[in-house]
Amino acid sequence: MRKFILYANVMVLLFSLATNLMADVVTVFEHTYVRETGSPKARTNTFSGIKGPATIRVTNGGLEGADNKKVSNADIVLNGETIIDSSNFHQNVEVVDVEKTLDGRINTIEVTVKGKPGGALTVQVLAEDGGVDFDGDGFTRVDGDCDDNNSSVNPGATEIKKNGIDDDCNALTPDDDIGVNLPPDPGEEGKKTLLGIDTDGDGVRDDIQRYIYFTYPDDKKLRLGLTYYAKEFQGVLKDANDREAAYDHAMKMVRHGDCLWYLKGEEAIDICRALRAQILNTRERSIAYIKYSDNLGGRFIRGAPQKEWKDSCSFDVDATGGDQ
Repeated sequence: MRKFILYANVMVLLFSLATNLMADVVTVFEHTYVRETGSPKARTNTFSGIKGPATIRVTNGGLEGADNKKVSNADIVLNGETIIDSSNFHQNVEVVDVEKTLDGRINTIEVTVKGKPGGALTVQVLAEDGGVDFDGDGFTRVDGDCDDNNSSVNPGATEIKKNGIDDDCNALTPDDDIGVNLPPDPGEEGKKTLLGIDTDGDGVRDDIQRYIYFTYPDDKKLRLGLTYYAKEFQGVLKDANDREAAYDHAMKMVRHGDCLWYLKGEEAIDICRALRAQILNTRERSIAYIKYSDNLGGRFIRGAPQKEWKDSCSFDVDATGGDQ
């Protein structure tokens, strides 16, 4: 029986240790306070809201490696409550940990260092990452905040149309009046490979999909035409070294170009030029396009007559309502 109880206690201890190790504990606040000359003065700081348990750690003399003297006494007040005073902190104390459960609001800490001038202490506030409200909007990652570095993005926010941001952290709320949910901006990660990042698998790079939408938000027909053009361009880059595939892509590119001419006339030249500049935004992509062009040497490619430009569109132009 005693062995069973001992075994059970060990298992509980191991489970507790595993849980603590899995928790991603972060330092929410850290500041070293030094006893200056003259009368002791209270110094006030604030730190991010925390929902749940937090550890306020006070290290006498400062953190390891700091060339500071210890202090003989200090008063520390957290959100109006005294948590450190002469009863639990004095010159013979190395470190004091005070456990508190916080309610998510911005916290105020007031520190008064006492004793001889030159003494110092460091205050750290530690908490699990998911329970910290880094941007001070009242929501943590545990609450569903999908961007805790942006106070305007949280589950309580109103979705702003056509800004490319999931303002309310709800994928079911469309970013656009017509139900368009754009992929996130891939940033520099999207430039690391030839074909970039295509999160939604629609055949168009995420950065290009976003460029088309935000450049022409009020022209649905043009957006569709450019989307098909950009999708074919992905094939151009992928098959740049294949002579036959390059020719096949070129024929389709001309067809998409005819569609854009139907939609925008001569303006299509500048529109396509600007889109190509966005697509060929790395050295690797530019080189691939040059190889593709070289593989077209000696091949004859001709567009459709003007009366067939409308039929060159890969979507039903008439059924695509208005400019939206």
